[in-house]
Amino acid sequence: MHPDPYDTDIDVTRIKANKFERACRLFVLCVLVSLGGWVFETVGCFVAFGSSGDRGFLTLPLCPIYGISITAIYLLVGTPVRLTGPLGGRIRRTGLWRKTVQNKKWRKYAFYFIFVTLLSTAAELVTGLAMKPFGVKLWNYEDQPLNLFGVICPTYSLLWGVLITAFMSLAWKPLFDLIAKIPKRPLYSLSLTLAVPIAADFTVNAIKLFIG
Repeated sequence: MHPDPYDTDIDVTRIKANKFERACRLFVLCVLVSLGGWVFETVGCFVAFGSSGDRGFLTLPLCPIYGISITAIYLLVGTPVRLTGPLGGRIRRTGLWRKTVQNKKWRKYAFYFIFVTLLSTAAELVTGLAMKPFGVKLWNYEDQPLNLFGVICPTYSLLWGVLITAFMSLAWKPLFDLIAKIPKRPLYSLSLTLAVPIAADFTVNAIKLFIG
């Protein structure tokens, strides 16, 4: 018996399931990047200052700004190899891109670097200013030249641009392909196992921050 060609419930259900599966895979990747960001911050601060301090808003060993920023950049812009998403797709269709960037590999990476540097700087600025009224300093650039409000500065903006471009060029696809190999049921279980303690951690720390 052939399915009714006008019955779209099957297709809609499949599309929703695929979207949920993709969201779970991106969530797991986001958590991995957040963990990597915490390790990077902890080791970097210990080497530079002899103390790791409190690296991030959460009690868990995660720096969510790393995972959220990388995932957002992927969704908005894509990777240097292939621009996708609402911003990346729109840029790729412009005449300027086609004439001056599309067929020049080094220009793709240069353009991507500039773009993600601006995006990461904006993310730092918004996050840093949002935390200031509560007396929370997740980072402090007041000792850096040309800093703005102590939350952004050219030195670190360029560093994040380099690191993000390198990560999206070299590490994103292998990590994404690795997570893509996880079967659906274990993936959903893993996502739930990660989401519950992270949500609880965030809630507890948010209550401490906003209520005291």
